[in-house]
Amino acid sequence: ARKAYELVLQGDPANAPALDELGRIATAEGRWQDAAQLLERRIDVESDPDHRVRLRRELATIVRDRLADPQRAVDAWQAVLD
Repeated sequence: ARKAYELVLQGDPANAPALDELGRIATAEGRWQDAAQLLERRIDVESDPDHRVRLRRELATIVRDRLADPQRAVDAWQAVLD
C-alpha cells in the first residue's frame, strides 16, 4: 500500500488522503521521523484551521515523545498556539 500512496504523491505532492495514509503507515511502523515529515507536509496543504490545529498537536506530540527534540517540540507547540 505504501508504494501506491508514494506514486500518488509523485503525481500530486499535495494529495491529502495519500499524505494521511502514508503518515498512518509510518506511525504504525514506528518510523517517527517519516511520520513527522509527512505531518509537516500535511499541515502545509490543509485549509481548515481547526484541522491544522489538530495536525499540529499530533506533530508536537510525536516530536516531543518519539523524537526527543526539545527545540522542535517547542516550535511545534508554539505553532499550535498561533
